[in-house]
Amino acid sequence: MRVASRVAFGERNTGGRKLKKRYFLAFEGKVTERLYFEGLVSKLRREFLDSPLIEVVMFARKDEHEGHSNPLQLLQYTLNTISNGTFPLELTYQEAYEAFVSRLDAGVIDKRIKTQAFIKAQKFLSRIHTEIRSRVDVQILGPFLHEINEVFSQSLASKEGLEIVREIIDTYKSDDLLYEVGMDDVCIVVDRDAHSFTVDQYDEVMLKCEEEGFRLFITNPCFEFFLLLHKTDCTQYSPEDVKENAKERNCTFMERELKKYVSGYKKDSLRFLDFWDNLSDAMQNCLLYARSLIEIKDKIGTNLNILVQEFREPTL
Repeated sequence: MRVASRVAFGERNTGGRKLKKRYFLAFEGKVTERLYFEGLVSKLRREFLDSPLIEVVMFARKDEHEGHSNPLQLLQYTLNTISNGTFPLELTYQEAYEAFVSRLDAGVIDKRIKTQAFIKAQKFLSRIHTEIRSRVDVQILGPFLHEINEVFSQSLASKEGLEIVREIIDTYKSDDLLYEVGMDDVCIVVDRDAHSFTVDQYDEVMLKCEEEGFRLFITNPCFEFFLLLHKTDCTQYSPEDVKENAKERNCTFMERELKKYVSGYKKDSLRFLDFWDNLSDAMQNCLLYARSLIEIKDKIGTNLNILVQEFREPTL
């Protein structure tokens, strides 16, 4: 396990002195959540030097799943080769489909998804009165590959949330950390957006964390909703719009709304001080929404307020 950062309120003591609780935090996101909690713990340390001591250890997951090809990146590569004239246009659409699929990791894309993509490709060509064995037309190939890519991207997105949690658990168990069973907590922080988990996968994640004794913290639809609750109670938005969290120009609905309150907000450069003064408001606003893991599965909400509150009021 790669420890990303360690921010402590004080030293962990042994012998006759009482051990202090440790929180081991692992995040689905690679940057935003970590920046928030690093900022929170650092600020608490500066503000409350005489508070009971806890330690927070944040560890990083792998930058990406080794061997997994990203369909969107592959699509862009293919489209680029078309635009610069290096794609072999003597191929048929079926051969183009097979070439595209062959670059994807078989461990990520199963046969059922490949079949779905092939059927969708055939339907697309049928609408324009073209057969799968026809030679490719440069004007049609781009939209054709977009149709295929959409199936693969949706499948990969639905797997990723589950795979990340599995990776976190496996990585944690494979390392030898100073962990006091029954005292310290391993906390996994993930999103529950439309593409993170299927219902079955969500239940599997809950069960797996329960089996391992890990704590699971989820926000539906995403971490930006929790951040937005620092600034507003969000009652001006319909639950359907929040849950859908539609993306426009590579920016989700929650991100667009958050930028109205936090000038210059960026996922990879979050400034915790933008949220510190509104921490108590966020704790109250969270109470307006789903907070149990069972409720969060289907409704907008978060249980992150529980974790934040524990950091604010550490147990003696």
